[in-house]
Amino acid sequence: MPVVKHIPCPPDWVAYVRELATHAIYTNASATFRRIRAELAEAQEAEAFGVPPPGGRSSAQLQTLIQQGQQAFKNVYRAVQAATTVAEINAALTGAQQQGLTWLVGPDWQPYPETCPWTVAT
Repeated sequence: MPVVKHIPCPPDWVAYVRELATHAIYTNASATFRRIRAELAEAQEAEAFGVPPPGGRSSAQLQTLIQQGQQAFKNVYRAVQAATTVAEINAALTGAQQQGLTWLVGPDWQPYPETCPWTVAT
């Protein structure tokens, strides 16, 4: 007969969800900014040679995009950090998604459950 071991939910579900959410938006933002910075380096090199940037966006456009993205990241990150309930975390992420910030939230993100949904048996 197998031994059943129940793994309880984290004692502070909101803190756990907040950690998941901040990790996800940080990871998504980092990957996006890496891609934009790589395109920026190519644009700057092309502009130095006097040719059009290979990505089609100028270094000035890319710098602006980075600044706007950083501000969006800060706003969403602060909203998630300030949230005191899972519903508030979900609202911050849903709002970001509705503002077109899927690059930050993730295209397949779904709201977190209000309470811990599992007990794992092994």
